[in-house]
Amino acid sequence: MLGLGSKTLLVVDPGRHTLKVGVGTIGARGKSARLQAVHTAPTGATLQMTPDQVIERQGEVLKDLIKKHSIKARHVSFSIPGRASFVRQLKIPRVSGDRLQRLIQYEARQQIPFPLEDIILDSHVFDSDGPELGVTLVAVRRTIIDQYCASLKVSGLVPDVLDVTTLSLFDAYYPQLKSENEEVIAIADIGASTTDIIVCKSGRVEFIRTAPQAGDQLTKVLSDQMGLSMDEAEQLKINSGELDSTIDRRTDPLAYGEGDPAGRARVFLSKAFDAIANEIRRTLDFYVSQPDGEPIGKLLLTGGTARLRGIDSFIQNRLGIACEVGSPMNGTLVNVDSLARNPNPDLEEILSTTSAVLLGQCQRSISDVPLRMNFLPPPIVHLKDFQKRRPLLALEAVGIAVLIGFSVVTMGQTIKAYQQATNKLQANIDGEGDTAKEIRDLITSTRKIEERVDYLREIGLTRGVISQTMSEVAEKLPLGRTWVDSVDVDTTDIKLNMRGDGEDAINPFKEQMKEVSRLREMSVPEVERLGSEGVKFLMSAKVEKNPSIELSRLREKLDASKIVALDVTLEDHSDEPGTKQKAAIKVVVIEPFEVTERNDLTLKILRSIDEAQLGFEQKSVSIVFQNNKRKETGRYDLEQEEIQALIQGKMEVKDLTLKAPEVTEEATEGTGMEGMGMDASGMGAGMGMGMGMDGGMGMGGPAPMGDGD
Repeated sequence: MLGLGSKTLLVVDPGRHTLKVGVGTIGARGKSARLQAVHTAPTGATLQMTPDQVIERQGEVLKDLIKKHSIKARHVSFSIPGRASFVRQLKIPRVSGDRLQRLIQYEARQQIPFPLEDIILDSHVFDSDGPELGVTLVAVRRTIIDQYCASLKVSGLVPDVLDVTTLSLFDAYYPQLKSENEEVIAIADIGASTTDIIVCKSGRVEFIRTAPQAGDQLTKVLSDQMGLSMDEAEQLKINSGELDSTIDRRTDPLAYGEGDPAGRARVFLSKAFDAIANEIRRTLDFYVSQPDGEPIGKLLLTGGTARLRGIDSFIQNRLGIACEVGSPMNGTLVNVDSLARNPNPDLEEILSTTSAVLLGQCQRSISDVPLRMNFLPPPIVHLKDFQKRRPLLALEAVGIAVLIGFSVVTMGQTIKAYQQATNKLQANIDGEGDTAKEIRDLITSTRKIEERVDYLREIGLTRGVISQTMSEVAEKLPLGRTWVDSVDVDTTDIKLNMRGDGEDAINPFKEQMKEVSRLREMSVPEVERLGSEGVKFLMSAKVEKNPSIELSRLREKLDASKIVALDVTLEDHSDEPGTKQKAAIKVVVIEPFEVTERNDLTLKILRSIDEAQLGFEQKSVSIVFQNNKRKETGRYDLEQEEIQALIQGKMEVKDLTLKAPEVTEEATEGTGMEGMGMDASGMGAGMGMGMGMDGGMGMGGPAPMGDGD
């Protein structure tokens, strides 16, 4: 029975050999979780099946399992196999805010070897005590996500979370990992078709890879060597499977005789398992060989194949690393008391070796586990956002209906009263009496006061501009390669006469000056080459005044909407100042990865401008997209009619024409990452990449470590 404020929790781990479903509850406000039942079913997938056939088969098994156990929940947390993901560990400078997001986006473009419109990305930043931040960047191909979503739809399920098994595995063991101080811990999840390997330190992910060797290879060896069917070989492996570290490739299995099938199986399994042990060793050696790599202190084993007897001592003998079969139940924050009363005789083994992914999905719902990534496709995300807002929209609709009814009743009376008051006032103004003269004098005095207020307002907009601008320029000025000859600055323009040790010092200087918040329309129109003495150049720019109330309100609204704007300007184009007839607004943002994301961002910006309630009768909006080098890639110039049509849903952003940027001499200059003081080759250690047989992306070390199914 659900408690007050609780909701049903349904988690799924779609293993190739066995599909696992966990059912439980999440407490009020997500402060607790209970895993009440774990249901498993064999998928019946064979080695000859294609990845598409396996996903289709898993969907059918999931549908039957839900029907068999009368599971009512329809919203599910689902983990995509790690072999279908692409993972990169990055090291980036310690920055924050929009600069951090821009760096991550830049690295994603450099590191992901697939068209960005074909994948869904997510990332997590791990803090550290050093000068750099660690970033875990994960990508999943959109086609694979669509396949799993279609499989869930067949089962009548709607995904709330699409995770990756390697990330769920980390979340499951996180309570244990963060208590290990500075020791480096590795986790090897040895399943049926792949082995997921994660290296962690102080509760942070250091390295992730999915290797193609796993339990199915062991089953096939038994089948081929002992003349058994795959099902018979699987049962022999489960019932009598054992590893012996004293057995090597020279051991003769016939020494055990035909009457000892368990002994022969032990020889075949031990020899075949060397391939898996070698993959684990090569992966860990690759991590240790990296500049930031450290020796592995302990290896935790989990997964269905970890149920083989003697596996911990076998791997410890082969790798020379302390090894143990781990249990995600140790220190878990998920309440599993209900499972202890389950009559399933295999429950203990299920919990200790194969439930890590399920527990990781449960644990991310309640604790401070860091990897809370979600790879839901944009259409589902938008649908969920709309469903959350639907009750509020219904209330707004009722309020609007009431307001319209009230307005219809009172509008006639209001117009009539206004006309009467206007006529009376005009008669008094046009009259010849003392009262009329006093009114005309009052109007004249009011206009003079308004002129003085406008003058004072202009003073307020320029107050402190020069000192603040110079202070920020001095702070951002790069040292060592450029120096200032002279400065000419007022409340509208600034000119810096500069010297540099070479032409290649100009671009880094310009990049730093772009960080000065008040500078606009920056250019370097003159460069004088001085031979061995370097160069002399002039940088000119416009200086922004103190922002108006309307501009401040707009920037606050964009920040509240989590829109990272590189620049926001608002110019009053009214015929008379203060009448708020028309405003020209410009918002500069980083170009998103995908066209759909750009369309969503455009609509989000327009809605934020509308919700800011700036008070202007007409607005024109320019939305400018730039790349990570602050070069324009395109823009939308929109008038009032288009803006309203887009906000009201009468028009879609995809119907607009994205204007190409004008090609200028500055646009062709090679600022690059070197100009920003970074290595052009990018940040973070590179790794070999392999393609999985399912069309997914694998994480590899040396080139031979390409992933497969």
